Amino acid sequence: MKKTVVVTNYFLNTKMDEVKEKFRVIEAYKSDVLYKVLPEADAILGGRHHLSASDLDACENLKIIAQPTAGFDNIDIPSCTSHGIQVCNSPSLSMEVSDIALFHIINAMRKCTYTNELVKRNQWPDRSGTTPLGNEINHKKLFVIGYGNIGKLIAKKARVLGLDLYGYSRHFTQDDVQHGYTVHAIGLEEGLKIADIVVLALPLTKETHHLINAKTLALMKKSATIVNIARGGIIDTEALIEALQTGVISAASLDVIEGEPLASDAPAMMVDNLYLTPHIGSSTVQTRERMGDEAIDNLLCFFEGKALTHPVNTMK
Repeated sequence: MKKTVVVTNYFLNTKMDEVKEKFRVIEAYKSDVLYKVLPEADAILGGRHHLSASDLDACENLKIIAQPTAGFDNIDIPSCTSHGIQVCNSPSLSMEVSDIALFHIINAMRKCTYTNELVKRNQWPDRSGTTPLGNEINHKKLFVIGYGNIGKLIAKKARVLGLDLYGYSRHFTQDDVQHGYTVHAIGLEEGLKIADIVVLALPLTKETHHLINAKTLALMKKSATIVNIARGGIIDTEALIEALQTGVISAASLDVIEGEPLASDAPAMMVDNLYLTPHIGSSTVQTRERMGDEAIDNLLCFFEGKALTHPVNTMK
Protein backbone atom coordinates (compact mmCIF):
# COMPACT_ATOMS: atom_id res chain seq x y z
CA MET A 1 0.00 0.00 0.00
CA LYS A 2 1.26 3.45 -0.90
CA LYS A 3 2.24 5.88 1.84
CA THR A 4 0.03 8.96 2.17
CA VAL A 5 1.53 12.39 1.57
CA VAL A 6 -0.56 15.38 2.60
CA VAL A 7 0.33 18.48 0.57
CA THR A 8 -0.62 21.55 2.60
CA ASN A 9 -0.16 24.30 0.00
CA TYR A 10 0.73 24.90 -3.62
CA PHE A 11 4.42 25.59 -4.21
CA LEU A 12 6.63 25.73 -7.27
CA ASN A 13 8.61 22.59 -8.09
CA THR A 14 9.50 20.30 -10.99
CA LYS A 15 9.05 16.95 -9.23
CA MET A 16 5.45 16.66 -8.02
CA ASP A 17 4.63 14.08 -10.71
CA GLU A 18 7.16 11.75 -9.11
CA VAL A 19 5.49 12.23 -5.72
CA LYS A 20 2.06 11.43 -7.19
CA GLU A 21 3.48 8.34 -8.87
CA LYS A 22 5.03 6.92 -5.71
CA PHE A 23 2.55 8.06 -3.03
CA ARG A 24 -1.12 8.56 -2.34
CA VAL A 25 -1.41 12.34 -2.36
CA ILE A 26 -4.06 14.35 -0.50
CA GLU A 27 -4.20 18.08 -1.19
CA ALA A 28 -5.25 19.86 2.00
CA TYR A 29 -4.71 23.56 1.37
CA LYS A 30 -7.35 24.72 3.87
CA SER A 31 -6.81 24.33 7.60
CA ASP A 32 -10.12 22.58 8.27
CA VAL A 33 -9.30 19.97 5.62
CA LEU A 34 -5.73 19.53 6.82
CA TYR A 35 -6.65 18.83 10.43
CA LYS A 36 -9.22 16.23 9.34
CA VAL A 37 -6.71 14.25 7.29
CA LEU A 38 -3.73 14.49 9.67
CA PRO A 39 -4.39 10.99 11.11
CA GLU A 40 -3.95 9.56 7.59
CA ALA A 41 -0.65 11.29 6.85
CA ASP A 42 2.62 9.40 6.62
CA ALA A 43 4.23 12.61 5.42
CA ILE A 44 3.42 16.30 5.17
CA LEU A 45 4.76 18.26 2.23
CA GLY A 46 4.35 22.02 2.55
CA GLY A 47 4.90 24.79 5.07
CA ARG A 48 2.00 27.17 5.40
CA HIS A 49 0.05 25.82 8.38
CA HIS A 50 0.92 25.91 12.07
CA LEU A 51 1.36 22.51 13.68
CA SER A 52 1.28 22.53 17.48
CA ALA A 53 2.01 19.76 19.96
CA SER A 54 -1.71 18.93 20.19
CA ASP A 55 -1.96 18.74 16.40
CA LEU A 56 0.94 16.32 16.32
CA ASP A 57 -0.83 14.12 18.87
CA ALA A 58 -3.40 13.40 16.15
CA CYS A 59 -0.72 12.32 13.67
CA GLU A 60 -0.79 8.60 14.26
CA ASN A 61 1.31 7.66 11.22
CA LEU A 62 3.30 10.81 10.50
CA LYS A 63 7.00 10.21 9.96
CA ILE A 64 8.28 13.33 8.16
CA ILE A 65 7.42 16.97 7.51
CA ALA A 66 9.26 18.34 4.47
CA GLN A 67 8.89 22.10 4.05
CA PRO A 68 9.72 24.10 0.89
CA THR A 69 10.70 26.98 3.17
CA ALA A 70 13.80 27.97 5.11
CA GLY A 71 11.89 28.92 8.26
CA PHE A 72 10.18 26.33 10.41
CA ASP A 73 8.79 28.41 13.28
CA ASN A 74 5.31 27.17 12.32
CA ILE A 75 6.19 23.73 13.70
CA ASP A 76 6.74 22.60 17.28
CA ILE A 77 10.15 21.01 16.65
CA PRO A 78 10.69 19.49 20.13
CA SER A 79 7.26 17.83 19.91
CA CYS A 80 8.12 16.48 16.47
CA THR A 81 11.31 14.98 17.84
CA SER A 82 9.50 13.41 20.81
CA HIS A 83 6.88 11.99 18.43
CA GLY A 84 9.60 10.57 16.18
CA ILE A 85 8.77 12.93 13.31
CA GLN A 86 11.63 14.06 11.09
CA VAL A 87 11.50 17.72 9.98
CA CYS A 88 13.37 19.01 6.94
CA ASN A 89 13.53 22.49 5.46
CA SER A 90 14.75 24.06 2.23
CA PRO A 91 17.30 26.77 3.01
CA SER A 92 18.67 27.46 -0.48
CA LEU A 93 17.56 31.08 -0.60
CA SER A 94 20.53 32.87 0.90
CA MET A 95 21.60 34.71 -2.25
CA GLU A 96 18.13 36.05 -3.03
CA VAL A 97 17.33 37.08 0.54
CA SER A 98 20.66 38.89 0.82
CA ASP A 99 19.73 40.76 -2.37
CA ILE A 100 16.51 41.96 -0.72
CA ALA A 101 18.50 42.98 2.37
CA LEU A 102 20.73 45.16 0.22
CA PHE A 103 17.68 46.78 -1.37
CA HIS A 104 16.21 47.51 2.07
CA ILE A 105 19.50 49.01 3.29
CA ILE A 106 19.52 51.40 0.36
CA ASN A 107 15.78 51.99 0.66
CA ALA A 108 15.96 52.86 4.35
CA MET A 109 18.80 55.29 3.79
CA ARG A 110 17.54 56.89 0.54
CA LYS A 111 13.72 56.67 1.05
CA CYS A 112 13.17 55.10 -2.37
CA THR A 113 9.75 53.53 -1.79
CA TYR A 114 8.51 56.60 0.07
CA THR A 115 9.37 58.90 -2.81
CA ASN A 116 7.86 56.37 -5.21
CA GLU A 117 4.55 56.74 -3.37
CA LEU A 118 4.81 60.54 -3.56
CA VAL A 119 5.26 60.37 -7.32
CA LYS A 120 2.28 58.03 -7.71
CA ARG A 121 0.16 60.45 -5.68
CA ASN A 122 1.23 63.21 -8.11
CA GLN A 123 3.32 64.84 -5.39
CA TRP A 124 6.53 64.97 -7.41
CA PRO A 125 9.33 66.22 -5.17
CA ASP A 126 11.10 69.27 -6.46
CA ARG A 127 14.38 70.94 -5.63
CA SER A 128 12.95 73.89 -3.77
CA GLY A 129 13.11 72.22 -0.39
CA THR A 130 10.28 69.69 -0.57
CA THR A 131 12.39 66.72 -1.63
CA PRO A 132 12.73 64.24 1.26
CA LEU A 133 16.44 63.98 1.95
CA GLY A 134 18.07 60.66 2.62
CA ASN A 135 21.49 59.86 4.06
CA GLU A 136 24.84 58.88 2.62
CA ILE A 137 25.68 55.19 2.86
CA ASN A 138 29.46 55.28 2.41
CA HIS A 139 31.37 54.61 5.67
CA LYS A 140 28.22 54.09 7.71
CA LYS A 141 28.35 51.29 10.28
CA LEU A 142 26.33 48.18 9.42
CA PHE A 143 25.54 45.77 12.27
CA VAL A 144 24.34 42.34 11.13
CA ILE A 145 22.49 40.35 13.79
CA GLY A 146 22.47 36.75 12.63
CA TYR A 147 25.79 35.99 10.95
CA GLY A 148 24.93 32.73 9.18
CA ASN A 149 24.88 32.10 5.43
CA ILE A 150 22.56 35.02 4.73
CA GLY A 151 24.32 37.36 7.15
CA LYS A 152 27.68 36.61 5.56
CA LEU A 153 26.33 37.33 2.09
CA ILE A 154 24.77 40.58 3.29
CA ALA A 155 28.14 41.68 4.67
CA LYS A 156 29.93 40.66 1.48
CA LYS A 157 27.54 42.63 -0.72
CA ALA A 158 27.30 45.59 1.66
CA ARG A 159 31.05 46.04 1.51
CA VAL A 160 30.63 47.22 -2.08
CA LEU A 161 28.58 50.14 -0.74
CA GLY A 162 31.49 51.22 1.42
CA LEU A 163 29.89 50.25 4.73
CA ASP A 164 31.94 49.44 7.83
CA LEU A 165 30.93 45.91 8.83
CA TYR A 166 30.03 44.52 12.26
CA GLY A 167 28.44 41.23 13.29
CA TYR A 168 26.84 40.05 16.51
CA SER A 169 29.63 38.32 18.40
CA ARG A 170 27.34 35.54 19.63
CA HIS A 171 27.60 34.05 16.15
CA PHE A 172 31.38 34.11 15.90
CA THR A 173 34.12 34.61 18.45
CA GLN A 174 36.65 36.75 16.61
CA ASP A 175 36.83 39.20 13.75
CA ASP A 176 35.73 37.26 10.71
CA VAL A 177 37.99 37.89 7.72
CA GLN A 178 36.66 36.98 4.28
CA HIS A 179 37.97 37.77 0.82
CA GLY A 180 40.25 40.50 2.12
CA TYR A 181 37.74 42.40 4.24
CA THR A 182 36.89 42.26 7.91
CA VAL A 183 33.61 41.93 9.79
CA HIS A 184 34.20 42.94 13.40
CA ALA A 185 32.67 40.84 16.16
CA ILE A 186 30.74 43.00 18.61
CA GLY A 187 28.22 42.54 21.42
CA LEU A 188 24.51 43.19 20.96
CA GLU A 189 24.20 46.34 23.06
CA GLU A 190 27.44 47.84 21.76
CA GLY A 191 26.45 47.05 18.18
CA LEU A 192 23.04 48.68 18.55
CA LYS A 193 24.64 51.77 20.05
CA ILE A 194 27.19 52.35 17.29
CA ALA A 195 25.22 51.14 14.24
CA ASP A 196 23.86 53.42 11.57
CA ILE A 197 22.04 50.43 10.04
CA VAL A 198 20.95 47.27 11.83
CA VAL A 199 20.05 44.23 9.73
CA LEU A 200 18.22 41.23 11.21
CA ALA A 201 19.09 37.91 9.57
CA LEU A 202 18.46 35.34 12.30
CA PRO A 203 15.78 32.69 12.93
CA LEU A 204 12.69 33.33 15.03
CA THR A 205 12.92 31.35 18.28
CA LYS A 206 11.75 31.81 21.85
CA GLU A 207 15.03 33.58 22.52
CA THR A 208 14.85 35.92 19.51
CA HIS A 209 11.14 36.76 19.73
CA HIS A 210 10.90 40.55 20.19
CA LEU A 211 14.68 40.80 20.43
CA ILE A 212 14.14 44.29 19.06
CA ASN A 213 11.82 46.00 21.54
CA ALA A 214 11.40 49.32 23.30
CA LYS A 215 14.51 48.72 25.41
CA THR A 216 16.83 47.71 22.57
CA LEU A 217 15.46 50.38 20.22
CA ALA A 218 16.29 53.00 22.84
CA LEU A 219 19.95 51.99 22.58
CA MET A 220 20.13 52.99 18.93
CA LYS A 221 21.11 56.32 17.42
CA LYS A 222 18.29 58.69 16.51
CA SER A 223 19.70 58.69 12.98
CA ALA A 224 19.77 54.87 12.79
CA THR A 225 17.66 52.62 10.59
CA ILE A 226 16.66 48.99 11.02
CA VAL A 227 16.15 46.36 8.32
CA ASN A 228 14.40 43.01 8.82
CA ILE A 229 14.55 40.26 6.20
CA ALA A 230 14.23 37.39 8.69
CA ARG A 231 10.95 36.93 10.60
CA GLY A 232 8.46 39.57 11.68
CA GLY A 233 8.26 38.38 15.28
CA ILE A 234 11.88 39.34 15.95
CA ILE A 235 10.68 42.95 16.19
CA ASP A 236 8.00 44.17 18.60
CA THR A 237 5.97 46.04 15.99
CA GLU A 238 4.14 48.23 18.49
CA ALA A 239 7.44 49.34 20.01
CA LEU A 240 8.93 49.94 16.55
CA ILE A 241 6.02 52.12 15.47
CA GLU A 242 6.31 54.21 18.61
CA ALA A 243 10.08 54.55 18.12
CA LEU A 244 9.57 55.72 14.54
CA GLN A 245 6.82 58.16 15.40
CA THR A 246 8.69 59.70 18.34
CA GLY A 247 12.10 59.96 16.68
CA VAL A 248 13.86 57.27 18.72
CA ILE A 249 15.20 55.97 15.38
CA SER A 250 15.04 57.41 11.89
CA ALA A 251 13.50 54.69 9.75
CA ALA A 252 12.78 51.00 9.28
CA SER A 253 12.62 48.99 6.06
CA LEU A 254 11.05 45.56 6.41
CA ASP A 255 10.40 42.56 4.20
CA VAL A 256 8.67 40.81 7.12
CA ILE A 257 6.37 42.04 9.86
CA GLU A 258 4.21 40.58 12.61
CA GLY A 259 0.68 39.70 11.51
CA GLU A 260 1.39 39.67 7.80
CA PRO A 261 -0.49 40.19 5.57
CA LEU A 262 -1.45 43.48 7.20
CA ALA A 263 -4.95 44.91 7.09
CA SER A 264 -5.29 48.20 5.21
CA ASP A 265 -5.96 50.02 8.49
CA ALA A 266 -3.11 48.41 10.45
CA PRO A 267 -1.08 50.98 12.43
CA ALA A 268 2.08 50.11 10.51
CA MET A 269 0.43 51.20 7.27
CA MET A 270 0.13 54.76 8.55
CA VAL A 271 3.82 55.35 9.36
CA ASP A 272 5.68 57.26 6.63
CA ASN A 273 9.16 56.23 7.77
CA LEU A 274 8.27 52.53 7.92
CA TYR A 275 8.86 50.98 4.48
CA LEU A 276 7.45 47.56 3.61
CA THR A 277 7.74 44.82 1.01
CA PRO A 278 5.45 41.76 1.28
CA HIS A 279 7.86 39.00 2.37
CA ILE A 280 9.45 38.63 -1.07
CA GLY A 281 12.99 37.70 -0.03
CA SER A 282 12.87 34.34 -1.81
CA SER A 283 10.30 35.35 -4.42
CA THR A 284 11.99 34.41 -7.65
CA VAL A 285 10.83 31.58 -9.90
CA GLN A 286 14.24 29.92 -9.77
CA THR A 287 14.52 30.08 -5.98
CA ARG A 288 11.02 28.79 -5.30
CA GLU A 289 11.42 25.89 -7.74
CA ARG A 290 14.75 24.99 -6.16
CA MET A 291 13.27 25.08 -2.65
CA GLY A 292 10.24 23.03 -3.74
CA ASP A 293 12.48 20.40 -5.29
CA GLU A 294 14.61 20.30 -2.14
CA ALA A 295 11.54 19.54 -0.05
CA ILE A 296 10.50 16.76 -2.40
CA ASP A 297 14.04 15.35 -2.48
CA ASN A 298 14.02 15.21 1.32
CA LEU A 299 10.69 13.37 1.23
CA LEU A 300 11.88 10.86 -1.37
CA CYS A 301 15.22 10.28 0.36
CA PHE A 302 13.51 9.66 3.70
CA PHE A 303 11.32 6.84 2.40
CA GLU A 304 14.16 5.42 0.33
CA GLY A 305 16.41 5.28 3.40
CA LYS A 306 18.91 7.77 1.96
CA ALA A 307 20.67 10.64 3.72
CA LEU A 308 18.64 13.82 4.07
CA THR A 309 20.04 17.06 2.70
CA HIS A 310 18.47 19.47 5.18
CA PRO A 311 17.32 17.83 8.42
CA VAL A 312 16.15 20.28 11.09
CA ASN A 313 15.97 17.93 14.07
CA THR A 314 18.17 15.01 15.06
CA MET A 315 16.38 11.72 15.49
CA LYS A 316 17.56 9.04 17.91
